[in-house]
Amino acid sequence: IDQSTDISYRCLDNTNSNALWVPSGTSVVPLSTGISVYGADGGSFTGQQNIYISGASGMKVECQGTLGITIYPDEAEIVTAKVNEGGGITIGNLVYQNGATGPHPQVGLADKDGVDSSHAIGIALETAADNAEIRIGFSGLISGTSTSYGTAGDEMYLINIS
Repeated sequence: IDQSTDISYRCLDNTNSNALWVPSGTSVVPLSTGISVYGADGGSFTGQQNIYISGASGMKVECQGTLGITIYPDEAEIVTAKVNEGGGITIGNLVYQNGATGPHPQVGLADKDGVDSSHAIGIALETAADNAEIRIGFSGLISGTSTSYGTAGDEMYLINIS
């Protein structure tokens, strides 16, 4: 993977161009033959850590979170934000931008009844506590979630559910 063009993951090991960051609770599956995925210890991995890819360049790696929503890294636009929500944010929550801290936008939970908070900008790709960094997907291909509520081209609206 050429990390200079793949903005889907944040590299934690600048000495290894094949190191990718994955959130806790993620399974990683190579989508091409001849590709190996392994953890920092050379074996399988659990939790949040660097993973390493070996094989041909230009391959795709699928990362699936604990909700079963698959995000395709080569197609996604992901930003690192800072949580500005007292109770934190859970994977799958819709978020809106409610400020900025240094180089990061701040995000809170989107709410259909709020003047500002009703403007959702993306979906949380991981769970994070207040003031922690979080990855937010705002464009890309996903699978593993129902889209049976409409047809292509329909407008969608933010609603509160219990």
